[in-house]
Amino acid sequence: MESTRIVSTYDAKAHLSQILSDIEVGGLEVIVTRHDRPVAKIVPWAGDGASRQPGRWKGQLTVPEGWDEFTAQDDLDWYGDGERPSA
Repeated sequence: MESTRIVSTYDAKAHLSQILSDIEVGGLEVIVTRHDRPVAKIVPWAGDGASRQPGRWKGQLTVPEGWDEFTAQDDLDWYGDGERPSA
């Protein structure tokens, strides 16, 4: 199977679903051209390498009581000594 295909912007637009399927299934790379000049390269997604694992941090983190309360000190930190903006 081919590893690189060159297509015009017109063909890329007209056949995008098929091009994406070819990339997904066969690892194809596609170079998109405009007026015979390369303008983009579409390659298979390699992923970020990290796999999600639910519960991975269970028991390793603690959330302090009142973490979501807005205190007088928070008010000063956000708005200073001046008047609060009206909503």
